[in-house]
Amino acid sequence: MRVPAYDYRIDWRPANRYPGDHVAAAAGDGGAFRGERLLTDLAHFRRLAIRSRLRDPLSRWWVHEIQQRSAIDLVVCADVSGSMRVGRSGQMALVGDLVESSVRAVHRNGDRIGFVAAAAAIDPALSSPPARAAGRLLPIASRLRTLGNDGTAGTGSAGKRNGTALDSIDGMGDLWRLLPARRSLVLIVSDFLAPPAQWERIFATLAAHQVVPLIVEEAVDPVPVRWGLAHLTDAETGASRVLWMRPALGRRIARERIDHGERISALMARHHLRPLRLRPPFDPSQLTAYFLALGSPRPRERRSDAGGGRDPGAASRRPVRP
Repeated sequence: MRVPAYDYRIDWRPANRYPGDHVAAAAGDGGAFRGERLLTDLAHFRRLAIRSRLRDPLSRWWVHEIQQRSAIDLVVCADVSGSMRVGRSGQMALVGDLVESSVRAVHRNGDRIGFVAAAAAIDPALSSPPARAAGRLLPIASRLRTLGNDGTAGTGSAGKRNGTALDSIDGMGDLWRLLPARRSLVLIVSDFLAPPAQWERIFATLAAHQVVPLIVEEAVDPVPVRWGLAHLTDAETGASRVLWMRPALGRRIARERIDHGERISALMARHHLRPLRLRPPFDPSQLTAYFLALGSPRPRERRSDAGGGRDPGAASRRPVRP
């Protein structure tokens, strides 16, 4: 079934000159009205502001300044470790739908899109650098939906059970190596069950980008609290243990789950990250509402002339909106 696109926006202004749909940091040849500047500062004779010259008591020449609109890079980074693959609620299907929805969203905005899949290492078979050919990620989205359906991992270096590839998220620490040098919009989709100290190191390497954590939640079965033997399996490593369950141990396990979630939330708050919690199936409207709540970057103030006089075009300026 076709997954519709979501609407996204950024809380910063890109500095590149590639044309796109986002309000840039600099003036250029395309976009909305930004303000007025002296002709001596901006020699664009085709944008002469005749009315501003008539209002100027010094009879100086003014020109319209146009806000540049630029493209950005959107990179989806997916955690494909064991805990994401063994769930019964369709976490990997959600990741596949997210990638397909992102492809359509980026194509509509004229941006570039990339995808990185990582567990203990980055999987090159499921990763692609940012490019304008967004449709190349659709086959990857289809493959992601099939991962973990049979309790195993798919193909590639990230598909080893009882090895190292599914046992951790160490590969997420290398995401920064595959991201563009300029600031980008980075979506990290994971269940965030790894230790907070590990995510602390990952977030530190991504400080130059706008990071959006997408927490994939699964309906967790209640921990058995009756007396007796219980067979428990670690979601990451696949290791199994037989425990003598009792009410005190059940309450301890449940409390540790809550404490881990609170530590992850506190960590994201320290890095000024606003997570979005998702549950299968994927709903694009949740992402749209998330980005709309972020708001828009504040319009840049127009620089006054060197003489410090009043701007004759101030009455005609209006805020620039993306």
